[in-house]
Amino acid sequence: MHLACDALDDARFDADLLGSEAPGPRGTRQAGQLERAQRGVLFLDRVDALTPAMQARLSAIFEAGEFRPAGAGAPRPMDVQLLASTSADPARLAEGPFDARLFYRLSGTVLPVPSLAERREDIPALYRHFLLAACARLDRPAPAMTGPVKARLSGHGWPGNLPELRGFAESQAIGVTPFDAQADGAAPGLSELVASYESELIRDALRLAGGNATAAMARLQLPRKTFYDKLARHGIKPTDFRR
Repeated sequence: MHLACDALDDARFDADLLGSEAPGPRGTRQAGQLERAQRGVLFLDRVDALTPAMQARLSAIFEAGEFRPAGAGAPRPMDVQLLASTSADPARLAEGPFDARLFYRLSGTVLPVPSLAERREDIPALYRHFLLAACARLDRPAPAMTGPVKARLSGHGWPGNLPELRGFAESQAIGVTPFDAQADGAAPGLSELVASYESELIRDALRLAGGNATAAMARLQLPRKTFYDKLARHGIKPTDFRR
């Protein structure tokens, strides 16, 4: 289960995490995230956005190993694994006001995730995933991958990482193209679009060839010198695509 910590406030924390159960013959109730995550994993997205009070509350719940929904007569045992993400340096969380007990519970294994700018070869597949998910949710057909969209995917810096890419994919799902004159200052010119599209085609060929430069050259029907000149121009390394 997924809990967006940056969308919570102290008033909503217990309701979202613990749920509620009203007494009565029909027992109207709302399951919280801990109940939904039983025998599974609760993912705390942006855990550093929790207030100190919420951090302490979460730590106390997990130390007790049980939780009590609002209106419930007795606490319930808990069997939930915790995963968390943070945009902050995990080492600095321990030095700041972050709850120490919660930090040590979460920091047993730390996996750094490179930014999208550092793993550009993943961007088209991630975009496609977000696009198809948005189209399924909206019951709309998936739009074709146009040249400007490919240029945006390969040429943009994506400082907002996955949330920004997801938002872009969702805008394409509803037919909006907000990228032509916004965050990057101005719409890209023809030469920039062509260069970005060429770069993405070369990356696609290397990805399909598993980083084999000779196979990628054959797929693109390019002479060796031309191919390596383009690699240098676009800053592409075949070794980054080897499986």
